[in-house]
Amino acid sequence: MDALATFRALASEFAAKTDNEVNTMIELAKPHVTVRFGSFYEQALAYYAAHMFAINALIAEKGSTSATVTAGEVVSEKEGDLSTSYAQSNTKSDLLDKTYYGKEFKGLAKKCIVTVMVR
Repeated sequence: MDALATFRALASEFAAKTDNEVNTMIELAKPHVTVRFGSFYEQALAYYAAHMFAINALIAEKGSTSATVTAGEVVSEKEGDLSTSYAQSNTKSDLLDKTYYGKEFKGLAKKCIVTVMVR
């Protein structure tokens, strides 16, 4: 199955996107997905492209400087006199945690890519 067909199967919320739009996003996702995903390469591409669409939709709705996009995950909330606290986000990959598709991409990466730790 190619990346477009995989995208269509995994990201039905973006059914209104044309094949051209999806293929463009898949091309933009390619530098972020390595061949180390092996047989999951097309699935990783589809998840990353869907993540990019979801982030774009979030930015269109909330703005690129919104706390929803720029802050870490909510770690505490209070209703009376409204108080919200966010986790610190210091790594580039934290944006992947903002969408279901990004989390699925990270899950695939953990299964397929073995990281080397040096002491």
